Order: sequence, then structure tokens, then C-alpha cells
Amino acid sequence: VTFKPRKHRHMKFLILFVLLSIALPAATAEPHPKWRDVWSAPFHEVTTSIFGKTHENDGYYYYDALRNTTRIERSPGSNDRYCGSVSSDDDPCTHLVRNGVRYLIWPTQNKCCLCCDAEHGCGIVSPTWLDGAQYLGVEDVDGVPCDTWDQKGLQDNIWYQTVDGAFPVKLDQKPNDLMVFDVKKFSEEPKPEEFFSVPEYCTDWCPLLTVCTIVQHNPF
Repeated sequence: VTFKPRKHRHMKFLILFVLLSIALPAATAEPHPKWRDVWSAPFHEVTTSIFGKTHENDGYYYYDALRNTTRIERSPGSNDRYCGSVSSDDDPCTHLVRNGVRYLIWPTQNKCCLCCDAEHGCGIVSPTWLDGAQYLGVEDVDGVPCDTWDQKGLQDNIWYQTVDGAFPVKLDQKPNDLMVFDVKKFSEEPKPEEFFSVPEYCTDWCPLLTVCTIVQHNPF
């Protein structure tokens, strides 16, 4: 009768232990949310007023943290709480953040006003705003499995992205603002500098009795 040396048996157990130690943390590690420095995508938005009335917008989200700028187009503009507080027109309205100032622009009317500034919460979304968000697990969105996170701020902000991390899917700012992105048109291609230019007619502040005044005089 022959026996395998004991040291070989111990060596096998040691190797198995090391492999398991490496594999188990990797298998249980939570995914991380991605908010890219440069990206754009169309979106459909549903907002709910304090009176419970819902409004819908279609728009386009353009984000460029490398140039500290954002451009968000919505139509109809009157359904946006900022644009709608300035004008009841249904013409498209654009939020343009440039040099720390948020402008509201109605391009079809050559109309614009300065709404508020970054010091009062009106700058671009920080590229690190999802750091430390609580992972909620996987949720199915129209047949697409998505990782989800909750980043608490003034409200719960639920971020959805495809499980491979490739595409943003939804941003649910509970309980009053839901954005659903069109992943098929998602892009990380930067826009030209002039795309974020402030029109020459953007010179005056928005009227006194608007959401802009409330925000500008009540820092976050």
C-alpha cells in the first residue's frame, strides 16, 4: 500500500483556499454606477406638480463635464417647471449651463433669460454625484435588466443602467420627475464648442415671479 505524501495534500488544500479567497469577493462585489464625463441621449420625461397633475416632455440631454457645460432641450417648454414659470408658450425650451450660469432659452423666439447660478445649485450635475449611492439590485425595465442605485439628495434619486454598464436607462427623481433615456441613440461623442454657445440675446435675468428667483435666493 502506498500513500501520497501529506505535504502534497496540504498543498492542494492551500491552493484551493487561495482560489476561493480570490473568487468569492469577486462574485459578491456590487457593480458601480457610471456617469460619464461626456454623453448625450434623447429622453422622455414625466413630471408631477405639487397638485398631483402630470406633464410630459420629450427632449435631449447633452452633458460635458470636461467643459463644465450642460444643454437640456425640452418640448413643450411649458411643461418644465423652470421654463413654464417664465412662459406658458408650448415652444421648445432649453436649459443651457455655461460658465456656472443656467440660461433658459426659447430658440424659436430668440428669447432668453438668466435663471440662476452654480452657487445656488444651478450648475451642471457633478460627474461624481453617484459616488456612495446605495445599490438596490437588478430591476427589469421593458425587458432590459438594469442595475439600480439610490443616491439621496433633496429626494431619492434612483439611477438605472444596463447591467453591462454600457447605457443609462432611467433617472427617477422621486416623487416628481422621471426621465427615461433612449439607449439606442446614446452617444459619448462630444459636441462642437459652438453647440454650447450662449446666444447674444441672453442678457437679462428671468422675471421676479418665477422658480428661478426662488432658487437663486434660497441656496441649496
